[in-house]
Amino acid sequence: MERAQDLAGSAADRPGCLARLLDGKLPWTRLPGVTLPDTQKPMADLDRLRLLSPAQLRQTLGDGNYGGLYQRSDEDMLALWAVAVQETAGLLQHGWAPAVQDRSEPLT
Repeated sequence: MERAQDLAGSAADRPGCLARLLDGKLPWTRLPGVTLPDTQKPMADLDRLRLLSPAQLRQTLGDGNYGGLYQRSDEDMLALWAVAVQETAGLLQHGWAPAVQDRSEPLT
């Protein structure tokens, strides 16, 4: 699991989120006959992208990849999927609220 958490937060995929990291990269989401580039796209300038209209944004991004790897190994992706499932299950079982602080100590 540690390797998967490292992948989820790797510098090559920042800024981003797990959804972007997983999008189209899990074995069961790939389209037959479609081969993804085995290169890493440079990260887009997010500050610049925020200034663009939707049409300009689509034109600038082209393939929709904001940067990073187009595909990872099945082993890496399945490890990431396991982390996503584990974290989601934890939220569903225990809720989103942070743990309540011990009120015997003053808040700082």
